[in-house]
Amino acid sequence: ERLEQFGDVRDLGSLFLMDTDYAEDTVLLRDDLEPDNYSALLQEMREARPSLDAAMLPGEPARVSVDAHIEPDIRDDDEEVESDDREVQVWVTFIDDEGYKHRISMGSLHPDDGTVELAIDLVDDLGNGTLTRPQYPLGIAAIEFSTLGPEGGENRGVIELSNWQVSESMDQDDWQPVPAEEISGIDWQASTHVFTGSTWAEMAIEDTGESTSVRYEAGATSQVSIRTATMRIAAPLPEVPDGVPVLISRPLQELADYQVGGTVLVPVGSFAFEGVVIGVVDAFPGTNAHGVSAIIADLPTVVALNERPAQSTFGPTERWIGLNGGDVNELVDTLQTQPYRSRRVQSSEQMAAELQQDPVALGTLGALALGFVAATAVAGAGIMASSAGSARQRMSEFLLMRAIGLSPRQLTGWLFLENSLLIILGVVGGTLLGLLLGWLVLPLISLTQTAAQVFPGVQIVIPWEMIGLLQLAGIALLIVLTITLGIVVRRSGLGESLRVRDD
Repeated sequence: ERLEQFGDVRDLGSLFLMDTDYAEDTVLLRDDLEPDNYSALLQEMREARPSLDAAMLPGEPARVSVDAHIEPDIRDDDEEVESDDREVQVWVTFIDDEGYKHRISMGSLHPDDGTVELAIDLVDDLGNGTLTRPQYPLGIAAIEFSTLGPEGGENRGVIELSNWQVSESMDQDDWQPVPAEEISGIDWQASTHVFTGSTWAEMAIEDTGESTSVRYEAGATSQVSIRTATMRIAAPLPEVPDGVPVLISRPLQELADYQVGGTVLVPVGSFAFEGVVIGVVDAFPGTNAHGVSAIIADLPTVVALNERPAQSTFGPTERWIGLNGGDVNELVDTLQTQPYRSRRVQSSEQMAAELQQDPVALGTLGALALGFVAATAVAGAGIMASSAGSARQRMSEFLLMRAIGLSPRQLTGWLFLENSLLIILGVVGGTLLGLLLGWLVLPLISLTQTAAQVFPGVQIVIPWEMIGLLQLAGIALLIVLTITLGIVVRRSGLGESLRVRDD
């Protein structure tokens, strides 16, 4: 259902991240390209998925609020710091039931504002009464504070967060508190991030059970332009001691000499993780024959490991939907119109229809179909002409055999045996020749719209039903031919015909 592609992996290919909970039913590999243990490999990737710690929110909240207060720490030896430099931006990272993170701005704090209530909506109104909701339950995985490192100065203070509340409605006053043990039960860990330059940041956490206080310090140790420093408190980062299980494509294995059981360092944006190769796939959706190889990993696993201050969370960029019945075209139309307005919606049925209208493919298929019809017609006409000519030349023999006592039934049986040998050899030989040419020629003449070789290669599908119909047509031709010849022989005047041929 979910598939995401990132940039180059050591210039060798692309990284594909997919939710393995849904991959087996939606990311379908062709039978000849699918590993024998595909299901087991996906299961191994799921089992290695780490669990994330978070402060869980009760119910199915549509809104979240928190009381926040910032107290600047101004010392006598501090240089004058502009009032705006003491403003702090607050971000909260929520994690949903499927392991995806959502980084949302709660707003800003300023020392002059005192204690303020920061509130955000977790539900979006798409119009027409359609609401988008996250996948519940939700938890708070991290809280970030962004402040400025003023030029040549320092910015210090304490931020206090308390009275977390949630509401399951968008417009009613039905706030309920988040249990204090949910917030205080997390072993919050601190980390900081600054941009290049001489900016610095430090922080310390104090959790009283009723509120969480963060003492922060940020500044610039030299005369540099103002830069942003981000401080983050988050639940402990999960560990994957044995490495992240990954699949690699066959071209990548051949190019980089990766082996099953080996490791590969996989960069994702600003961080990297160590992958352990657990299997190889011959091809994967999104790759091609021109060097784009693939490393495949579990999306929720990589999301869990991406814990860095001031970094945007990432999630699926494509959603693959498998339907158990229903009209695919109707679903596509629904997603492309209000209120969804999806910019790009593709269905396998529409893609198949477009490919069937490809002029290159149609030209190839048309030529093959015309050749098939012409060959069948010429072969049938040739067999009938050959049998009729042979019977005409041997008419005296047939009449003589009748004169010495051969019955019409025996004569018909003899004709059936003669013609059946010819037709059987023709049908069987033609079928074998057609299959051989199909295996040898079709992979070479199957091209894309740009006249490039298709990837993965063509899979020859033998239409045994059509071949069976051709065999039945051959048998029908044999029966008609035999009956016709038998009738012609029986209707010939025995005595007159023999005298004519003797003369």
